[in-house]
Amino acid sequence: MTDADELRVHARRRTRALSEAALSAAALVGCALWAATQRARHGSPQSRAETRRQAEVSARIGGVLSGAGLRIVFQPIISTETGRLVGAEALSRFNAFNPADLPDPPDAVFAEAATVGLGIELEMLAVRTALTVAATLPEDLYVSLNVSPAALLSPLLTDCLLTSRIPLGRVVLEITEHVSVPDYDLLAARAAELRAMGLRLAVDDAGAGFASFRHILRLSPEYIKLDRTLIENIADDPARRALAAAVVLFAFEMGSAVVAEGVETLAELRTAQTLGIDAVQGFLLGRPTDDWTTWAEWHRQGPVYRLRALAATA
Repeated sequence: MTDADELRVHARRRTRALSEAALSAAALVGCALWAATQRARHGSPQSRAETRRQAEVSARIGGVLSGAGLRIVFQPIISTETGRLVGAEALSRFNAFNPADLPDPPDAVFAEAATVGLGIELEMLAVRTALTVAATLPEDLYVSLNVSPAALLSPLLTDCLLTSRIPLGRVVLEITEHVSVPDYDLLAARAAELRAMGLRLAVDDAGAGFASFRHILRLSPEYIKLDRTLIENIADDPARRALAAAVVLFAFEMGSAVVAEGVETLAELRTAQTLGIDAVQGFLLGRPTDDWTTWAEWHRQGPVYRLRALAATA
């Protein structure tokens, strides 16, 4: 088989996989709506109200799964040593169900989707979309994608990754759940499979709860991301600094890099640098955006020019 034949076969497989995913999502939405209709016919007033709510959620998520209402923005991740871009975190944004309302918080949309059995499908849509849009980013940046442990275990994730438009060596999967994982052996085995494909792992929200530290201990991620609640006012809080310093030391022993999320002040940035945190992201350095002109400027000049200007006025 020639190279051209192999490319055509790969393209057909990719198209088939995307079509099957769309059909699967549509079928799930249809089943959810049918079940809601059946429950509405035979329930109490309270159950009928809940059924109507579930039907509304299913319809709204179904609309997103059909390709409407989701866009991906990226937030820059900056090296504390060089001040230059090293990565980008993909973040989902959803349109409001009612155009007159404010956009719905992404966490709320994913949580609602889970209540009607469509959480994994919505996560996969976000992953597929992010991997497609990420092809526009500079090629020397890694791309970080948020996934729950349940999504990490799903075979649908493998399908999404195999259709990626960027090399999997550039992809970092951020594990985002705040609850305990019932079977870490299964999750660790899955992590090994993904690493064999070239991907790296990050544990999100370290410092926000016990679950994130369990993830770190059992999965040995390449990146540990410190939660905003730990970074906020860290310059003036000895307890926060002590905990962040302990995570940095622990990460050094594991061979992991530490990324501080939610850096919004120059004092927080300077403290992160002093503590030996490897990289930072937050509004101080750049808000999430899909404006490629802004990304080109960040990549060409590096946010280091912005930090120097801030330092000069501090």
